[in-house]
Amino acid sequence: IQIEVKQGPSADFDTPVQICPTESAEIAFTGTASADAVFNWDFGGGTATPGTGPGPHQVTWPGAGTFEISLSIEDNGCTSGTVRNSTTVLEPFITPIVDCNVDRTSITFSWDPVPGALSYDVVLSPAGVNGAFLDETTYQVTNLDPGTTVDLQLTAVDPQACRDVTVSQ
Repeated sequence: IQIEVKQGPSADFDTPVQICPTESAEIAFTGTASADAVFNWDFGGGTATPGTGPGPHQVTWPGAGTFEISLSIEDNGCTSGTVRNSTTVLEPFITPIVDCNVDRTSITFSWDPVPGALSYDVVLSPAGVNGAFLDETTYQVTNLDPGTTVDLQLTAVDPQACRDVTVSQ
């Protein structure tokens, strides 16, 4: 009796740890399997293109959260174990609501913190108007002539550089 021992498939794949709200995740098969293998993917509720075979697959999810992707492979009468990885889709930033307090020669702008923001950038107009942060979520413009109008553009800065949100006041 001759017994042929075949190499079994391995269901390894790479996926990003986290992605931005408007991005897709590239899921790339990195294991071993023959051209005749059957790939059993579960994209955790995501929509995958092409979604079958070894890929790579572009996967999007309907909202923020952590999603588990799994893969098992049937090949040459053997089945791999199931491999699981997860990807987190980041929450989009909320748009800050800016309040302003005006007195004769100054304007103080304030807003609630944006969860996850690294910092805030402020641009003022008209040109030549200057101000300073009093704390992380309060910005004050001083030494104004009475009746001066000041426009503020506030940007909540994302450490991943993909969820910045800007509001003008």
